[in-house]
Amino acid sequence: PDAAPPPPPDAAPPCLPLSPRTPDEGAVAVGEPTARPVLSAESAAPGLRFALEAADGTPIAELAPDAPDGASATPPNLAPGAYTWRLAGTACPAPARHFTVAAAVPEAVLAVSPLPIDAETPFATRVVAHHMGWFGDGSHLDVGYDSADPAVAATQVATARGRGVHGFITDWYGGLSHHIDQSFQAVAAAALQTPDFAVGLMYDYGALRWGAPDPHDVESVTATMLADLLDAHARYMAPDSPFAPVYLSEGGRPLILMFPYDDVAHPDLAAIRTALDALVPPPMLVDLNPDPDAAPHVGGFSSWINFEGGTGAPYLNWFYDTMAYVYPNHLPVAAAWPGFDDRLAAWGGGRIQDGRCGLQLAETLQIARDKAASTQHTWPLLQLETWNDYEEGTAIERGVDACLVVAQVQVDRTPDGDVVTPTFTDPAAQLRDWEVYRVGPGGGLARLANVAAGTVSTTVACLDADAPGTYRVRAVPGPLLKTALSNVISTTPR
Repeated sequence: PDAAPPPPPDAAPPCLPLSPRTPDEGAVAVGEPTARPVLSAESAAPGLRFALEAADGTPIAELAPDAPDGASATPPNLAPGAYTWRLAGTACPAPARHFTVAAAVPEAVLAVSPLPIDAETPFATRVVAHHMGWFGDGSHLDVGYDSADPAVAATQVATARGRGVHGFITDWYGGLSHHIDQSFQAVAAAALQTPDFAVGLMYDYGALRWGAPDPHDVESVTATMLADLLDAHARYMAPDSPFAPVYLSEGGRPLILMFPYDDVAHPDLAAIRTALDALVPPPMLVDLNPDPDAAPHVGGFSSWINFEGGTGAPYLNWFYDTMAYVYPNHLPVAAAWPGFDDRLAAWGGGRIQDGRCGLQLAETLQIARDKAASTQHTWPLLQLETWNDYEEGTAIERGVDACLVVAQVQVDRTPDGDVVTPTFTDPAAQLRDWEVYRVGPGGGLARLANVAAGTVSTTVACLDADAPGTYRVRAVPGPLLKTALSNVISTTPR
């Protein structure tokens, strides 16, 4: 008489302990171009199914278990995006699990710091880079591309803009080099499709050394230079030029920088200035280094790579002080560079300025910063010298060596996820932060975490607790510097 009555025939069976197991909440899969993470639950139940949804709740699929025990299922290929999965086919409460599929990032894309240089140069209105357009013409070093290829130019412009560079100044030889002229047109065309990116010319006196009838005669070099600049104005700066909207200017005047040679007669800048002033809009000549003889005929002066004192520091201090106090009404073009090594150049003299693991670049930037503060100036232009002169060892295109190494990575699997603990070799103290990437089946990488330098370890979510986690760590230095990527590290299942 004390026995409990039997349950009604239609009563629901007791709930089993069902809950999502993998992937962990917030886990990231790598899509190459798609991904198939394993979805699993803690235990099986009759009629168990997996409901896969987009982040907005739109149903994608209901999946049957892969195995008779009903513990796991593999979804169809998933494109990059955010997803939710939950248990279906049961009235028992079951929490949802959210995860992401990220597009695979090729290793080469991660080779240079993603930190933008313009975020660290408030002392300059615009950061530009000196651009060499001669590669691929058959007379220069093979660097793996043709500077006149529009696809190459588009990649260079997009890459530079992504790193906080807002323009290219192409080393230009007038009518002497059709290839360089085609390269300039290619970067100008790319600039038209790129927000806040300008292009300009530096007239290299090599155009006079090899292009003037008599490079030692003032009239000869003046006539050659004037013809080149009038041609450049008509095609690149005039109001009806298709490239005028992106040509580098100051106060409405297109800028033409100059790079003189000691073994070439100096053109009559007064005559050239008179002719250029008659154009619409009138260009502004910018000579190299402050010069009292040139000052009446030019609108500005630029600075360039220098070896004085080993690092160029005395020269830069002189340049900024002279521009601030002697030529305050002339346009100053500040400079920063990563070092110098011309041993690969056909004209090289074996001159080397050690980059010192990125410190040469950092110190030239710091001088510009300090002098802007002490003279109460903002430099209108900061020219990075150079974007891609591989023959003189000044290229920043593929990153400046920071001497960073990911020395070791330890990964420990815990109930909360995989704990990643890297150690670094950083002789120049360039490390800003470090990142953890999941390695996909094809070797592609998806970023899981960004961690400030000085933090010892971080925990990342697992995709599948029953399978190894595979990771790489990237050491990220300051802008324009090369990163360091670890070898592939795997954990053991928990």
